[in-house]
This record gives sequence, structure tokens and C-alpha cells, in this order.
Amino acid sequence: METAIETPAASVHPLSHLGPAPYKFIGVSTSEHREELNIHLAQNGLTYTANLCGGTCDHCGTPIENVYQFSAANGRAFKLGCDCAEVAFASSPKIALQILNARRAQRRAVNRALRESRTAAQKEAEKAARVEHDARAQEGRAAVEKGLYERNPEWKTAIEALLGVEGFPGSFAADQKARIAGGLELTSKQSALLARLYDEATSVDTGFVGTVGKRIELTLTVVSVTTIDSQFGMKLLYTTKDSEGHFVTCFHSGSPWYVEGAESGVATGDALKVRATIKAHEVYRGRSQTVIQRATVLGVAA
Repeated sequence: METAIETPAASVHPLSHLGPAPYKFIGVSTSEHREELNIHLAQNGLTYTANLCGGTCDHCGTPIENVYQFSAANGRAFKLGCDCAEVAFASSPKIALQILNARRAQRRAVNRALRESRTAAQKEAEKAARVEHDARAQEGRAAVEKGLYERNPEWKTAIEALLGVEGFPGSFAADQKARIAGGLELTSKQSALLARLYDEATSVDTGFVGTVGKRIELTLTVVSVTTIDSQFGMKLLYTTKDSEGHFVTCFHSGSPWYVEGAESGVATGDALKVRATIKAHEVYRGRSQTVIQRATVLGVAA
């Protein structure tokens, strides 16, 4: 739609030498348009030129490739380059917007022409390159996965054993398998939980130890230490085994278990002498476990 912009009589428009205001924006002609016209002329046996230049700007005389066409109030047509068109009509919002939209349409047309000009061979070459890239990436991930399992063979053993287990153990094992396949190493917490789930799934139920309510001394080996956040603050879950294979667990708040004189707290694999009260006998995920409370670490087990 053509838009006429009124120019106040008191002002002198920079394009007044090309004709009186108001001016109308007619359209834009690009080298792509002229190339299409040449093809049409050639197909119909008409004269055409291989020079795709749009001539020169009527305002500044500079050779232009993209021609912005306008008409003055007296009907005279003239052409401008993009820079002169933008400067001359910077104070005319409607024409400035038309010029902007025309440039956007021009860029879209050029991009579309570039996409359409891609040959089938180019597309096949790009597809082959993508396939090769994906294959190399897969080989790289497989190498990393192999290395992780070679350094941590217990992960593979635990994951393969747990994949067929229903519920959380099976889904957790599947998640860790996917993580390793993606080249990511398990965190210490993930590794500890995987080991604990594997131990729970493969261990023989040995029953309970002690009598509920009695305070006894136990020799325990730490299987895992898990941090649990609750509404009452952070707690530590110690999962242990006694010398006869009974599972013994303890939810502990406050300072972590430690052996007097040791440089650090109790960790997985430590063997301890512990005095505690039997709180309950429970079955968790099909396995018997003895729950203790008010546990005191007496020292390292001999």
C-alpha cells in the first residue's frame, strides 16, 4: 500500500532537487530480482544485460545494487540506495517502516534463494558428515564408558544385578547406567547408594540381632553413610553389618560418628565397637534390619 508523507512547507527536504514532497515509496529492486528478469527475457528471446548493477543513486551518484524506488508529488520517479533512503526518510516514520520491511523481505528472499540453491549433492555430503560426526561421538562415549567400568568394575556388577529388580533399585541402576553411557562419572553419593542397594539385593537375610529395648555392645562394619535432610535438620544414616552378617542401621543427628584420636570421622569400610540401644526390628525392602539408637563409638574393632 502506497503511503504519502506530508512535509511542512517551511522545511526543505533533502530530496527536493529530485521533485517536490510529499514522496511515495514504490518498492525495492535487488540484483536477485534483475537476475530473474534476465532469465525471463532470455527465455522469450528478448534483449537482456548481464550487468546486475542497479545503476547509481539519483541523490548521491554512488553505484547501487539494491534500488529503492520513490515518486515525488509531481509524479517524477527516482531511485536511491539504502543509505540515502534511510537518512532522507529518518523523520518520516511510515516510509522508514516501509523501507525497513522491504529490507527484511529482501533478506528473507536472499536466504530462501540460498537454501533452494543447495544441490542434492551438498545435502548428501552434509548428511554423511553428520552421520560420521555422530559415529565418532558415539565411539568417544563408548571409550569413556569402557574406561569408567574398567576403573570401577563394581559399578558394572551392581548395575547389571539391579536392573532386573523392581522399584527404586532397578530405576536407580538404569539411571546410573545411562549416566555412565553418557561419559559421566558417578558421584561419591551415587556410588555409595549403588553399593548399598546391590548389597541389600544380593545379601542373604540373616534376621535380627539383640532384644528391643536392651543396650548392648556390637562389632560393626560400616557399609554406607548417607546424609538425609529433614524438617528437623540434617541426619546421617549409618548402614552397617555385624560380624554375623546382620544389618544394623542407625539414624544419627548431631556430630558424626568418630573414633577418639582419629583424624577424620567414620567412613565406609571402618570396623568399630559400638554400644547402643536396640530400637526396633524392621523389614526394609524385603530384608531384616536391626535399628539402633543412642549409639556410642567405643573404638576401632580389633
